[in-house]
Amino acid sequence: MAIDVGIPAVNQGAVGGGTFTVILKTNPANATGTIDHIDIYDDGGSSTHDVASFTETTTDNFTTTGYALGLTTGGSGLSEFDAEGDFTSFEIEEGDFIGLYGDNIDRSGGSLGDLTWYASGDQIPSETPVAYTANFDRTYALYATGVEGGGAVAPTSVFYGPLVGPMGGPI
Repeated sequence: MAIDVGIPAVNQGAVGGGTFTVILKTNPANATGTIDHIDIYDDGGSSTHDVASFTETTTDNFTTTGYALGLTTGGSGLSEFDAEGDFTSFEIEEGDFIGLYGDNIDRSGGSLGDLTWYASGDQIPSETPVAYTANFDRTYALYATGVEGGGAVAPTSVFYGPLVGPMGGPI
C-alpha cells in the first residue's frame, strides 16, 4: 500500500506561514514506511521550507519522526520534490502527521474546523516534545506520499565465474 499524508497541494485561497511550524491534523499517515515525495503549493514568492513527520507524544505535544530541510519552492503554484535528488527520504509511522515551517505556504481561511496545530519558530527537527496550539480556521497546502515498510532495496550479490573451493578445485 502506498503511504499518503496531508491534503492535496492545491490553491487554498490565501498565503501564510513565516514564523510558525504548522502540523496538519487532516489525513494522518495511513501506514508505516518512508516518505519519498512531497508536494507544496505556495503563492507568495520563492521560499524555503522544512517538512517533517510528527508523532503526538501527549495531547498537543509533538516530536519529529523524520524530516527534509531546505526545500525551495518556485513561488507561484505547485512545487514537487522527490527523494531522488531533492531530499533524503524519511521515516513516518502510521498515525503520524505531516507539517512544515516556511514562508508563503498557501493556506485556507475561514472557519473550517480544527485543522492544524502550530508552534512558534522552526521546530524541525525536534527530538524533545514541543507544545503546539490548535488552530481552528487554517489548513495548509502540503501533501506527501511514500512506500510502506521503509521502501529500502535489499542488497544483492552478483558473482560471475566459477566457484572455487579452499583447495583450488570447483565447489
